[in-house]
Amino acid sequence: VVFEVQHRNDGERSPENKKAKISPTAFYAHRFVLQTCAPQLAEMCGPIENNSPPISVTIPNVSPEIFHHILNYAYGGKASDEDLEANARDIIHAADKYGVSNLKLEAEACLVNTT
Repeated sequence: VVFEVQHRNDGERSPENKKAKISPTAFYAHRFVLQTCAPQLAEMCGPIENNSPPISVTIPNVSPEIFHHILNYAYGGKASDEDLEANARDIIHAADKYGVSNLKLEAEACLVNTT
């Protein structure tokens, strides 16, 4: 599966700047890993068919950095304490949206401990 995470080139996130160019960042993942660790992402990919070509899924409203944390965690990685502290709210939102519940719990605990 190829996930294309949309993000703005100019760093602006304001809806008023509609002329900002958006370019995708590609992330690759295996459906079997996603089914176990990120069920909503797996569901977005559709059913698994034999010998089917890789599909492309667009991920809106999540920065590439945050999506990288989601996939890294799904593959058994761990988000550093510094990353959790700096991005706790965004990680919580994305982890909840894509069903990575343990990462969401870690980010929530970090947020509670730092506020």
